[in-house]
Amino acid sequence: MNTLNPLLLILGLFGFSEDLRAGECSLPAGGERFAVSSDPEFIAYLEAMAWVESSFLPDAHSSAGAHGLLQLTPPGVAAACEECNQVLPSLFQLVVVGQNIRLASCLLRRYKREAGGNWVGALILYHGGYKQLFRWQKTGKMHVSTEHYVVQVLWRKEECK
Repeated sequence: MNTLNPLLLILGLFGFSEDLRAGECSLPAGGERFAVSSDPEFIAYLEAMAWVESSFLPDAHSSAGAHGLLQLTPPGVAAACEECNQVLPSLFQLVVVGQNIRLASCLLRRYKREAGGNWVGALILYHGGYKQLFRWQKTGKMHVSTEHYVVQVLWRKEECK
């Protein structure tokens, strides 16, 4: 008997279909070695985020000024460098896979800590910032694009188990 995956049902509400199952589930070869944590759950979140952020395209750029595999923005890079005591890289360096993974993992570690250890809170911070996290903590609601992002990452993480 087939049972319905609740995450797939939620994704259906956002207009996704099961054809999104196709694709990679891992960071580019050896990419996990650049992460600040070797915890399998931490790596699984990074992998799901990379798929959602860039479809694993290391040279991806967005109109919002985000760069690389994990779509880092200048404010995010600054926060990541502060977290990991690292010198600010050039924009060119942000598309280097190892550098992008390292910085994004620093940022994710910081956001998870700031969200009280909550992964959903960390994802909200990564995508929507502090205003969205505070709104979610206070009301249980977030902006639809942030909710969409969180659902996609959680779904991808589950699909790639």
